[in-house]
Amino acid sequence: MYFSLENRVDFELKKLDKTTLIKQTHETVKQEKMHTMVLLQHLLEIENRGLHLELGFSNLHNFLVVEFKYLNLTLFFPTTFSEKLFVYSK
Repeated sequence: MYFSLENRVDFELKKLDKTTLIKQTHETVKQEKMHTMVLLQHLLEIENRGLHLELGFSNLHNFLVVEFKYLNLTLFFPTTFSEKLFVYSK
């Protein structure tokens, strides 16, 4: 039988007691925020250099959707990614 990573993670999480689950969730959120900030800094640099334009994309949003397979969530993105970085870093 084939088990995906998601199934294995779900199975392992079900075995955790509530204290451990909450503690691990806090740590996961902390790591996710750090990775998100690093990603935002990379995307800000891409935007500042205009690399998405050099690659033929009219804006950073289209670049993210095509190049990195992000969902097409137009309302999620402010006018520029630098605005997003400013909002996220507050």
